[in-house]
Amino acid sequence: MAIPSRFLDELRERIGLADIVGRRTRLTKKGREHTGLCPFHKEKTPSFTVNEDKGFYHCFAGETEVMTWEGTFPIRDLSGGMHKVLTQGGVWVDAPFKAYGKQKLYKIIIGRNRVEKELYATSGHRWFVRGRKSETTTLDLKAGHRLAAVFPEPHAVKPSVEGIRHGIVYGDGTTNKRTQYCLVNLHGVKIELSSYFEGLPKGEYERDGGESYVQFRNLALDHKSLPDLNADPAYLAGFVAGYIATDGHVAKDGTVMLHCKHADVLKHVRNICHRLGFGTMGVTHQTRQGYGDGPSQIHRIHFFSSTLSRDMVLRSDARARFEHASKSFERARWVVRRVEPTDREEEVYCAEVPETHSFALNDNI
Repeated sequence: MAIPSRFLDELRERIGLADIVGRRTRLTKKGREHTGLCPFHKEKTPSFTVNEDKGFYHCFAGETEVMTWEGTFPIRDLSGGMHKVLTQGGVWVDAPFKAYGKQKLYKIIIGRNRVEKELYATSGHRWFVRGRKSETTTLDLKAGHRLAAVFPEPHAVKPSVEGIRHGIVYGDGTTNKRTQYCLVNLHGVKIELSSYFEGLPKGEYERDGGESYVQFRNLALDHKSLPDLNADPAYLAGFVAGYIATDGHVAKDGTVMLHCKHADVLKHVRNICHRLGFGTMGVTHQTRQGYGDGPSQIHRIHFFSSTLSRDMVLRSDARARFEHASKSFERARWVVRRVEPTDREEEVYCAEVPETHSFALNDNI
């Protein structure tokens, strides 16, 4: 029968780690640490270290990206501070991040939707695996294990018109250097987005080929900049909806995606979505033949359509595909491919999350 992790944590708090280890290995105290010969290997020079203050924490390599309320950051950059992280049930909680000395790291290769990524963690780090009630350590992970995923609690907000305008202009607008305002031209199916610019200066024109379009002028200059994460949730939802309406696409199976030539822009959009409770997959890219001399990269993110409401899909053609989606499931969980030992032995980091003792990495792991 597995011992509950909370019982083990309480036990560690009550009993000194050095006292337990000292029963089998002779330890010499040096400052806050105790050193001695490793009980698991034959050696003549002490390499085994016990630190009572740090305790026995199983941690991540410094480059591991963690979801926080302020964005996604490498865990080493969070060390020494208090940060709001995502924990079980999709709740945001404050937790301190700390460093826990040099430890040996293992490589965990995981995959999802034909995308693979690598994580580095200590041998005893605890993971949540689908179908298991108790946590699984790094060394006990097996190929085929599906790591649990967690998404923020969704906000029931209706996208604001002001936010929608910002998103449309950010996606399709340009800056008029003479007037220091923005303007946007709406062509084809996008002309129906004109309703979000009602009352603003406009002109109706035709291109040489006879295609008509509508131009809206005197729009705020900051509409060509990304909105602040602390903006009103309805405004942020509107921005995402407007941006999807211009640079996004809804596939036949209802999958919603957003494209941009700048990966950092999509990372910011993902951070907005984290606050709103919209699920997104990581930024990927593909090579295309652009307008320049050679091929260029276009970046994209996919949304978990189940976390979006119909209000987030503005154009009628895209909304029809979204509402009649044939996709019956979404692959939210990452699957373990294999676990490998490495030669990496370096400073590791972790968060001390109250009650749940768990927090989400990038991509909702």
